Amino acid sequence: MTKIEFQPNKAICRTRCIAAIVVGLYFAGNALAMSWSQILVYQDKKRLRDLNELVVLYSEKSGKLPDCHLIDLYRSGLTKTRIHPTPYGGFYRLNLASGVVYNPTRLLGGHPFARSSSHMSQVSLQNR
Repeated sequence: MTKIEFQPNKAICRTRCIAAIVVGLYFAGNALAMSWSQILVYQDKKRLRDLNELVVLYSEKSGKLPDCHLIDLYRSGLTKTRIHPTPYGGFYRLNLASGVVYNPTRLLGGHPFARSSSHMSQVSLQNR
């Protein structure tokens, strides 16, 4: 019968290497999640700005606000799609009282990245 000898140097080295890899993957995953979150926030802000500009154009042409689902923007030829999806899932809506496009998904916190952002996903036409 062969005797197996314990070699502490090799075992410790393997354990440290595995621990370093696990820690590295953990931090890489967090960095990726943060950058993805920032990309979604950027896309959301850009789409809100663009849609609010289209609402202003539509209002100037027709003299009224589009419907709350923004389908009138498509019917008038201002957009290529009938629906306007958000980066978080869901669809943009128009607040008919204020005339401002908003993202209901972010306001309700329906997505983990949506909840992580502290600012409200609404662009005021008066602040432009």
